[in-house]
Amino acid sequence: MNPFLNPRIIIPFIKNYIQDPKRIERLNEKELEKYRDKALRKILSKAFEVPVYKTKFKNSGITKNYR
Repeated sequence: MNPFLNPRIIIPFIKNYIQDPKRIERLNEKELEKYRDKALRKILSKAFEVPVYKTKFKNSGITKNYR
């Protein structure tokens, strides 16, 4: 069984992840850029699934060709 499915393990893990306000400040410039790129790709991949944005992207010529 996956240990992260156990509430005793996952709840403190999530609590520490969410409540650590300094976690971004500890990243250096390169790590921060990597984090931003990953977050943007994730947002765009979700946006390409929404019909409204899909048509807007198609009309403006934006494609889903990012690595």
